[in-house]
Amino acid sequence: MRVKAWSVFATIAMVLLVASLPAGVTGAKPEYSETPGRAMVSAANITATISRSGPVVTFQPAAGGASYEFRYSRLLAFNDTGDGMYQSREITYFANLTGPAWELTHISEETVGQGRIVTVRLAATLDMTQKPGTPGGRGRAGGTGDPPPSGNGTGDQNNTGAQNTTGGNGTGGQNATSGNGTGGQNGSGGEPNLVHNAFRITFTFTIAERDMGYGPGGTLVLRGGSEMKIDISLVPSSRIPSTHLALEQALMYSGQEFNVYGASGRETARSNVVETAGGQELMHTFQDTASSQQRIAFAPAGKEGGFLTWIPTMESKVTSGMLSLAVGTSYRTDGTALKVYHSFQLRPDSSEMLVDPTVGVIPQSLPPGPVRDTMETIYSHGWSIFAGVLVGTVIASAAVASKRVAGRDPVDLVRLEKNPYYRGPR
Repeated sequence: MRVKAWSVFATIAMVLLVASLPAGVTGAKPEYSETPGRAMVSAANITATISRSGPVVTFQPAAGGASYEFRYSRLLAFNDTGDGMYQSREITYFANLTGPAWELTHISEETVGQGRIVTVRLAATLDMTQKPGTPGGRGRAGGTGDPPPSGNGTGDQNNTGAQNTTGGNGTGGQNATSGNGTGGQNGSGGEPNLVHNAFRITFTFTIAERDMGYGPGGTLVLRGGSEMKIDISLVPSSRIPSTHLALEQALMYSGQEFNVYGASGRETARSNVVETAGGQELMHTFQDTASSQQRIAFAPAGKEGGFLTWIPTMESKVTSGMLSLAVGTSYRTDGTALKVYHSFQLRPDSSEMLVDPTVGVIPQSLPPGPVRDTMETIYSHGWSIFAGVLVGTVIASAAVASKRVAGRDPVDLVRLEKNPYYRGPR
């Protein structure tokens, strides 16, 4: 009887444990809604809002709390000087991602393994603007810093009406490089050199009801109801005379404090600090860890509530198949945001480039450490743990019962022998 009571107690305890887990573990379905200005996906532990005017994502725990913003602000082309990572002095062309017309579509589908999956796509065609003062460009540079964060990048250049020498010699300000799709006018009115229709860019945002595998060999796990996967596709239409591309991301929230997890351990960055060295912006190199995912966390008051993770490689589609290329990461703070730059090689034979980050929330914002890791494991695998304990309990109970049937239970024999009515084993 004592074993049976223990079995019942263990089963009830596990039922209560699983009942207390977030709804996402027990199968709450993500829901899609939209307004004229935004699309929204609400899941068990995360609510994500996607702007219709550009790749700007605001996400927060579904139960409320801090709100985190993740904004793709620019696509940058640059000529690398050897480290494979973006530096502002290396820029050749750029595109502001808040400028083009974006097309938004969505799909909600029911699957066998992952339950409901909601996918939102944003797509646009990008023109690339040449940075003033770069080789083959026009005008003089207004310094070594970044081009203007919005507009057409002409705010600090001194245009003289000289011909464009990017790929040929124009006359009278006419761009003569129509062979590579640039086709823009360079008149004396200060218009920048443009590469029209340079890239088709597509952002695919995915939230699943239950855990799903992704990444190399499906070895990474997108946590159902808590994380949003972002797939970025870049399809070139025109050749850009540069060796690398970089995607600029701005991470913002009211707490302003971030934990950056590099190879040397955790470092803290504050977005309200303007970091400079010798009058120039100070760029930090992110040293990849041995993990298959790299991580930066939003850490209000030292408790992490949201995060950005990414795979330190990307895929480049070439004639012979898919190539896996390194992604170099650098970052800086500019007084309003933590700017993160993912850089990768721009191969002239590439027909498509694929980059794969993820954002998410931590259902219970515990301090970093083994306690939170254990809780996250329970949240992600509650039913598996429950099933394992239940099966173990059944097996243990069966083993004890078999001993009793054989009359070999010493515990019960001791009890019975102390009973004055006991007449011995039958």
